[in-house]
Amino acid sequence: MKKYRTGICQLDESLQGGIPCGVSEIVGGDACGKTTLCLSVMREASIDGLPTVLIYTDGLPDKVYFSQAGPSDCVVVTPRFGEAAIEAAFSALRGGAKVVVIDSLTNLGTFTERNYPVGSREPYGHKKLIYHGLSILREEALKREALVLTTSQLRIPIGALVLTPVSSSEGVINRLCSTRIRVRRSKMRTEYGELAYVKMEFSVFRSLSSPPGNKTYGFVFNQRGFDRSFELLRALIANDLIHQSGAYFTDPEGNNIGPGYYEAAKQIEQQFNKYWRLYGSRSDREP
Repeated sequence: MKKYRTGICQLDESLQGGIPCGVSEIVGGDACGKTTLCLSVMREASIDGLPTVLIYTDGLPDKVYFSQAGPSDCVVVTPRFGEAAIEAAFSALRGGAKVVVIDSLTNLGTFTERNYPVGSREPYGHKKLIYHGLSILREEALKREALVLTTSQLRIPIGALVLTPVSSSEGVINRLCSTRIRVRRSKMRTEYGELAYVKMEFSVFRSLSSPPGNKTYGFVFNQRGFDRSFELLRALIANDLIHQSGAYFTDPEGNNIGPGYYEAAKQIEQQFNKYWRLYGSRSDREP
């Protein structure tokens, strides 16, 4: 089964190569990095020459940040209601898109709810829309070896005896997903009064292609999202392919890169294919 890389090498390792085609969900709290992870998946697909589509339901996207953290060019759709979002995703798959992101399922409302009084909802309308819509998208994505990646907010169900946050689509989406990943901010660092980066924790709590329960980490940099060269550097170190000696790092050819992670990542970016092949020679993934 075809898989799509996330751009975070250690997360791809835990997923045994990436997120498989079909429907998958990224779930987490507010501003925890769900959208940034989706943009990273889109960027990796775009680098491979695959078309991507973003269906954004939370207002208007930040064009500058999205172009920095995601692909330089993609189709963006901002639907007014849920049925339009599902139809746009289906049309994108039929049109040849290989990665379609719906961000987010939590904000999808049905067409009939537009005429309801403020505060009123259609009984089970949201759940029925997600279940039937994603069932159709899943079938189409599997047929075309494409990925539909969705995001959902964490919510505490009304009337719950145990106050455990779950996906806003819990109980509807689980049976449709091949992979479900929870994203959480672990810690952040500031430099000179400005945000430098945020360390993100990824918990794979459902996977049809790898053992669930794995936890890995990635780093979101201010206004840049996930840095694929920095993540490759971390993976090379974790796999003992590059060794650290003081402030510098040494590759198998004896070349020193650095000093420090930032400069080392910049040098890896300049020779990315070389170090990507080095990483592929020792991992379970094809370079």
